[in-house]
Amino acid sequence: MKEEKKNLIEIIQKNPDGITPEILFKESNYTENKVDKFYMELKSIEKEIVEIKQIATRKLWPKILIKPKKV
Repeated sequence: MKEEKKNLIEIIQKNPDGITPEILFKESNYTENKVDKFYMELKSIEKEIVEIKQIATRKLWPKILIKPKKV
């Protein structure tokens, strides 16, 4: 059974301390073949969110958190 896609901004707002793009992808019910659509939707709400990149202390990918903008 296909799960309904959830609104990205609503998920982000429910996580005021931030959420990783990977968790956001899973919680929004996007499928692996819809990654491009996920990033297009994320791009469409860029004025409503803040992206925080945390530099790792070891040779790892940087940790990225997405948070709602404070109004």
